[in-house]
Amino acid sequence: MRRWVLALTVTAAVVAAAASTAPSAREAVLEPVTISGLQPIRFPSRAAADWCGAGQPAAVDRQPDADLSSAHQVHVTYAVPADAPDQLASRAGPIVTDIAAIDAWWRGQDATRTLRFDRFAFPGCASKPGMLDIGFVRLPRPGSLYVGDAGTDRLFADLGQLAALSADKHLVYYDGPNVFDEFVCGTSFVDRNAPVQGGLSGIAFVWLRSLCAFDLGTTGIAATVAVHEVIHGLGSLIQGGPNECDPPNDGHVCDSPADILYPQVTSQTKLATEMLDVNRDDYYGHSRASFDTQDSGWLSHLPQFPLTVTATGGEGTVQMTSPATLDCGRGCTPELDVGTAVTLVAVPATGTPFLGWRGACTGTGICSIAMDAGKNVAALFGAASHRLSVRVTGKGVVVSTPGGLVCPTRCSVSFSAGVTVRLRATPAKGFRFAGWKGACSGSGPCLVPVDRDRTTRAVFREK
Repeated sequence: MRRWVLALTVTAAVVAAAASTAPSAREAVLEPVTISGLQPIRFPSRAAADWCGAGQPAAVDRQPDADLSSAHQVHVTYAVPADAPDQLASRAGPIVTDIAAIDAWWRGQDATRTLRFDRFAFPGCASKPGMLDIGFVRLPRPGSLYVGDAGTDRLFADLGQLAALSADKHLVYYDGPNVFDEFVCGTSFVDRNAPVQGGLSGIAFVWLRSLCAFDLGTTGIAATVAVHEVIHGLGSLIQGGPNECDPPNDGHVCDSPADILYPQVTSQTKLATEMLDVNRDDYYGHSRASFDTQDSGWLSHLPQFPLTVTATGGEGTVQMTSPATLDCGRGCTPELDVGTAVTLVAVPATGTPFLGWRGACTGTGICSIAMDAGKNVAALFGAASHRLSVRVTGKGVVVSTPGGLVCPTRCSVSFSAGVTVRLRATPAKGFRFAGWKGACSGSGPCLVPVDRDRTTRAVFREK
């Protein structure tokens, strides 16, 4: 087996530089999963999960993300060469089924963790698995140009747009001619020079035209290959382990064929019977000084708790500023990883007083919460108000209904939005009321609608 090691980000410039260097100089080593003992086998039919993105416009990455706990997510992409048919409509459901099985499998192996897959809240989608954000990339070259080592360099160059998703790990389902040979099921590309978590450029491939992807959507070989390659992409075993296989299978473990990082799968492989680091001594949940995949930033910390946020009273909204930016409006209920630090900010409408937080936060400042349980937070706003300013010229007094304003010279009072204030001008002895200017005119009563800040002037003249 060989492992290909690229630079931190998958960019066209990096791939071009690597392509101009001899393989020995760039330490190009491929880490495939191979299939052994292949025999014809039929898997029982299984209904594929529904993908809520069906019929939606194609996108490389949809925003905003549904998972707000961290920007570090595993993004799934379906890629197809220029001369191959787009089969995402039929592939998406099986991919969603396998990803949902991977999530359940990981939770079964470790009740405190699971992979944080990139999800998008498609309109009307009630299924969390169905929210999987499957990006689509139509590559610019025919499939024949993506075969072999040189073809892989071209594939990386043409997937350079994924480098913009710099916080993501990538799982790419490639639906083109076999890049290597039909016995290579999947391949991971990580940065050997960034051993902790494999750097930000960890990218894993499932080769859909290999012999290993015929059971896509049955939680069998294809699902096993996908999670195997993602684990490599997280940086597992770059620093080695007690049971790491001898070359050419280095980068894998050989203490048990049941280990998910064993270098081979068979036609009988099922994800349900695989194990995450048998004996927990190589790459996950171990006590050694080297990097532990359990600490990867691309894993959700379980359980997840709901944070119920509401805005009550007058006009105003609530915004989340950390760990992600989210406009909750008048209410939202995100689910967040245990231990997530959350920051909320109250945003009152113009003229509306913010009266303070209720529930898990108090006071009138920024609301900071640690998600150690389900929490409720309410932002209480007062009635919206606007200022009515009155200036008196001459001698007299202006009085308001509703009360609050008795003005002999200059004054300014706030009134609740939506009401109409009636102003009455009363001249002093020896003066007469000459009329209004500004918000009112004439010499009769002044009726001022409180829909914004307003100013009026009452003019009194000597008789």
